[in-house]
Amino acid sequence: MLALTGMMVAAISQASEIPVAEDTTATAGSDSNSGSLPYIAVSKREVGFLGFDLSTLPPGTTAANVHQAHIKLFFRSSAGSGTVSVVPVTGAWTEDGLTGKNTPTTGASISTIDPTDMRDFTTLTVDVTSLVKAWLTTPASNLGIALKTSDPNLRVQIDSKENVLTGHAASLDITLAANGPAGPVGPVGPPAPQARWGLPGPQV
Repeated sequence: MLALTGMMVAAISQASEIPVAEDTTATAGSDSNSGSLPYIAVSKREVGFLGFDLSTLPPGTTAANVHQAHIKLFFRSSAGSGTVSVVPVTGAWTEDGLTGKNTPTTGASISTIDPTDMRDFTTLTVDVTSLVKAWLTTPASNLGIALKTSDPNLRVQIDSKENVLTGHAASLDITLAANGPAGPVGPVGPPAPQARWGLPGPQV
């Protein structure tokens, strides 16, 4: 007797790569705008800013759909020693309007980039899963991220979207669960019908 049982279907994942929408550098005390430069600079006096538009995600995407999220950065050059902190931006800014005299507020560090990872001409990814989930839960909180350091000897340059020579602009790579969590095991199906004996054949 045969019986059919329900099967659990694993969630299928799909990846979304969101290019950086805005990127620039704010230099302390300077009223110059750096939005058109081909790099984002990070040093004790320079803070890098990056913004991402999540409206390109599939309609109805929520925090529960996010499996993981990483920001991808291309380090063009790194000099000195020290770490870079990745922090959420908590105040409004624009690429064309940001200067060192109107720098927005930022939150606590969510990740730290070690000096051994910031090698010249190297691509690096930073986990920002919890931050992206928070952005999806409260869209108004999506004001981007900032890259900063307190080490006086460190200075790094990261390719911006204006760098047409390399095409290594930052991006936000998000892996989504496409169909939600797996459902419960289905009920056992009915037994298969019993086979019937055929009629005997002719005698030889």
